[in-house]
Amino acid sequence: MLWPMPDLPPTLVVPPPGLPPKRPVLAAATQWALHHSVITVARAARLTPVIWGARRQVVVQRNVSYVAGARTWAHRLDIHRPRQGGPWPVVLYVHGGGFGLLSKDTHWHIATALASLGFWVANINYRLAPKHPYPAALQDSAQALAWVVDHAAKSGGDLSRLVLAGESAGANLVTALA
Repeated sequence: MLWPMPDLPPTLVVPPPGLPPKRPVLAAATQWALHHSVITVARAARLTPVIWGARRQVVVQRNVSYVAGARTWAHRLDIHRPRQGGPWPVVLYVHGGGFGLLSKDTHWHIATALASLGFWVANINYRLAPKHPYPAALQDSAQALAWVVDHAAKSGGDLSRLVLAGESAGANLVTALA
């Protein structure tokens, strides 16, 4: 079904029989283009001098499972922490992307920048919509927070200084956790 423009009288426009629906194709193409453009930007960030310098100051432990027995990429996090010092304030960082796009791998540069400033950062993945509708992302974020509370101190995190951070959908999720 196609819907008319808002300024037109409320009528339903039905395409001729036999034509494939446009919305799913358009939505898939838009999602693919957005996802790949963000990945391109994330890869380009590796080349910027600021991030490159920060990367040398940070230790990264990748793809740690925050759900016991999980076999999916969605239940993984990366730990970014300074090479020296500690204990460090702890940040649970949740990526944005409209609940349906992106990952910890597209937002690694934010976690690296925070770690270079002296934070212990857990940069998480969560299950994405529409395959995993609400409340999947919120449940995953809560499980990641519980994991961080149980494990951060073992690798230099100071849980008395815990920050929940994110942007866009991630900010929505950490607000719900707070």
